[in-house]
Amino acid sequence: MGDIDDVHILHVDDEPDFAEMTAEFLEREDDGFSVETVTSASEGLERFSHDDFDCVISDYDMPGRNGLEFLNTVREEAPDLPFILFTGKGSEEVASEAISVGVTDYLQKGDGTDQYAVLANRVRNAVERDRAEQARKRQRKAIETAKEGISILSQDGEFIYVNQAYADLYGYDPDEMRGQHWELIYPDEEITVVWAEIIPTVTSEGYWTGETTGLRADGTIFPEDHTLAQTDSGELICTVRDRSEEQERQTELIRFRTLVETINDPVYVLDKTGEFEYVNDAFLEMVGYDRETVLGATPLLIKSQEAVERAEVNLARILSSDGPDSVQFEVEIQPKEGRPIPCEDHMGVLPYEGECFEGSAGILRDISCCKEAESR
Repeated sequence: MGDIDDVHILHVDDEPDFAEMTAEFLEREDDGFSVETVTSASEGLERFSHDDFDCVISDYDMPGRNGLEFLNTVREEAPDLPFILFTGKGSEEVASEAISVGVTDYLQKGDGTDQYAVLANRVRNAVERDRAEQARKRQRKAIETAKEGISILSQDGEFIYVNQAYADLYGYDPDEMRGQHWELIYPDEEITVVWAEIIPTVTSEGYWTGETTGLRADGTIFPEDHTLAQTDSGELICTVRDRSEEQERQTELIRFRTLVETINDPVYVLDKTGEFEYVNDAFLEMVGYDRETVLGATPLLIKSQEAVERAEVNLARILSSDGPDSVQFEVEIQPKEGRPIPCEDHMGVLPYEGECFEGSAGILRDISCCKEAESR
């Protein structure tokens, strides 16, 4: 399918002169139309199987297979494709049967050229409706498969659409939520805030984003990132994301950093790309660099290429299916100034799910004294 203004039409009529004349008039009526003509349903099906069309126009009374039989076959492959019956055989019986089998429109052939303008208008309207519907289906599919919770509220504040992710956040089925007021999923104190602060903002500005507290069906509450946008028709589109896990991760990170800052040994965290994401004060004291220099740098800042490759081999051992949870190996750390420092690196990986590696962490222990003792 081409641009939105381009319409590729298949015209089937057993009278070749009439088919060509119709194609000529249609293309004259709308320069976005491109019309291909064939003289039988069998030829039409052959062409239809090898090309994409935006609309089919067909006569009814044709030898071999009539227009409705042709329509039935087309509908097996393209249930929603605009199909217009343009026929000289006009009767209520034909029209009724055409509607029952899913014809998009029905137009009886007449005299004069005005009929082509009418036909062109019917084609354009049918194609625009079909494209709009296909766009809505794509949007609906995207919404249905979105990880974010998405809902649409009527002007009365009732759910008219809820995707599965949205319903799951609150412990309901989508069907249970449709027709319910949004107050269903907020505690009383939050409802007051929404009416007093959020709704007025959306009304005046058309948009609001922030954090709210959601109420699940089981009575538990949770923090959520919430965005509201108002449509031209007054409906509200809501997107919601549960922040509980994020808050838990932040809490765990604070605990982790508090813990490692109390450890005298140097501690580091590398992200999944192998760059320093976190180091404690003891680490900075050992290497002699400031935090700004270290964060975002690779271990080559403080290790030789050989030492880095040895660490990568040990990391691969941990990541293997039957590997240990952590490894311990010796490494030389090259500080900004002075001699290399022999250390033991106790390395493990950050928690991750499936095959989504998140990074590694380790504790360095200065073993200079041990090495000096061994050399005596």
